[in-house]
Amino acid sequence: MSKAIKAVAHGLLQRMWLCFVRRRILTFEIKDLKTMTNGGRGLMLIDLDAKDTLAGAAAYTRSINITGIGRGGKSVLKTWRYAA
Repeated sequence: MSKAIKAVAHGLLQRMWLCFVRRRILTFEIKDLKTMTNGGRGLMLIDLDAKDTLAGAAAYTRSINITGIGRGGKSVLKTWRYAA
């Protein structure tokens, strides 16, 4: 089992952050995910357009750092903080 999965299981990582190619972000608390009986077939968290795909995902507690390429090819670093 990976360290990240163990951390989620022990309640150390409490939130998920998902970023999509078409510039959408979804963040939610892991405890809000429904447990599926018999394993289920997966959960749908967001309805994606045919052209959209998941660009990245992270489990976190208070904040995460996001890096990427911004306008003009410039490197960008942003911090996403959870605000209760």
